[in-house]
Amino acid sequence: MLVHVSIDYRREIRSPASEVVVQTRIAAVGRTSVTFEQEVIAPDGELAASSRSVLVAWDAEARAAREITADDRAKLV
Repeated sequence: MLVHVSIDYRREIRSPASEVVVQTRIAAVGRTSVTFEQEVIAPDGELAASSRSVLVAWDAEARAAREITADDRAKLV
């Protein structure tokens, strides 16, 4: 479940853009959450935006956060 998103827009990317690159990395893995950081790179190689999002592992049946298992962690590497 997505619980937080923040985005810093640094510059415009005008349409039609030939290519936009989005780089994603896992910044942190906690007990129940994973934090991702992303950068959007414009066609000229300049940073257009950066973002940070936090996803919480969710147990749909219990309607609550669940712990991230060792198997989950292995898949994140």
